[in-house]
Amino acid sequence: MPRLARFHGAHPELDIQIMTSFRSVELEAEDVDMASWIGVNLPPGVSGVRLFDDEFMPVCSPSLLKGGAPLTRPSDLVHFTLLKSVPRADYWKAWLTHAGEPDLKSAHSLSFGSSSLAIQAAIDGVGIALVQHAYVKANLASGALVAPFDIKVRGKNGYYLGWSSARPVSEALALFRDWILEEVGRPD
Repeated sequence: MPRLARFHGAHPELDIQIMTSFRSVELEAEDVDMASWIGVNLPPGVSGVRLFDDEFMPVCSPSLLKGGAPLTRPSDLVHFTLLKSVPRADYWKAWLTHAGEPDLKSAHSLSFGSSSLAIQAAIDGVGIALVQHAYVKANLASGALVAPFDIKVRGKNGYYLGWSSARPVSEALALFRDWILEEVGRPD
């Protein structure tokens, strides 16, 4: 979303409607031009591209590291609030196992309906969020977030952009698709 202004500035003549949902989208039945998917691959009847892998890592506000409890090794997470995204509730368990702390229980946890809410809570200093690296690249580059550990875990899923295989790709869809592909390659 923070990058959408670039596309709108370049193509103000295009009207775009962006909706979010965790349910599966039926492109033809719902007359949707394009959608994103998380999974191993795209559903039948959908053409598209894999945007990035499901690689996740813990992040937090730099101010959280200036507090009382140290955060120098994964076992220190026991003293912090772990922020979770409900659709990815099992990611902390996978990360902790990979980091050598499979039985760690944190002091507190908060769960959110989306990664964007967990990211905002981390920026606000509420706790440590485990989120997709691709979602926080700009926050890490700007210093709004820091990664307390250099441990990333890759899930089996990928993030895809898809459109109907049954319809020709319109000029507007091609412009938006190409812009998204360009933005995915940007570091910010």
